[in-house]
Amino acid sequence: MYIPVKNIDLLEVHGNISWDTDSTSPASISHLLNNAVTKDRDQVITGKVIFEEDVRAWAVRGNYSDIEQIQQIISDAVIDYGEHIEINGTKIFEEDFIVDNLKVNGDLGIANINDVNILEFNNSVFKQNHDDMIVGPLIFLKDVTVEKLYVNDANLNASINAAVRSNDVMPDNIYFEELEVLGDVYLQKLNKIDFDKFVKDRVTLSGDHEITCDMKFNGIVTVTGK
Repeated sequence: MYIPVKNIDLLEVHGNISWDTDSTSPASISHLLNNAVTKDRDQVITGKVIFEEDVRAWAVRGNYSDIEQIQQIISDAVIDYGEHIEINGTKIFEEDFIVDNLKVNGDLGIANINDVNILEFNNSVFKQNHDDMIVGPLIFLKDVTVEKLYVNDANLNASINAAVRSNDVMPDNIYFEELEVLGDVYLQKLNKIDFDKFVKDRVTLSGDHEITCDMKFNGIVTVTGK
């Protein structure tokens, strides 16, 4: 039977079929069926193959050096299996690098992370182990423990309430280089001396006092009266 068409969507054959083209010719269907690479059976490819798109293979075996080189590349490749991956050596990423968690044990030579310049960011960060000066306003949203607090700006536009509350007891290790008191002060010790006891036991220039302890005067003492 001769069919004078070239394009057939569906052809069912209930018997043998043959064609005039020799089976060894690359244009024959027999040559296509015998040499086509299929995905459901093991095959040996003897010619040079170039894949224009990505190829995924569960296993690659061969006796050639090219196959061995491919195996080395696969074994040393960073593949996301959902587990922790340890990378050694210097790596240069030519495109964007996206990672959920990154732990670095050495120097990190990255210019930008999340569109942030790392060099500028590092220079702007207040470091806990360095002496730095913060020139702008600073607001702590949680409690802060300060070992020493120095106030040396007479024109500081802030009240002492910014450091402690009025009913709090200030710690012993706070030093003021300049302090102006506008109201009453209630303190327990001044220069490690109990202030109330000092006021009670002091000897004044104009008051009458009874001294019960021995005293030594290094200068001339003039006694008036009886």
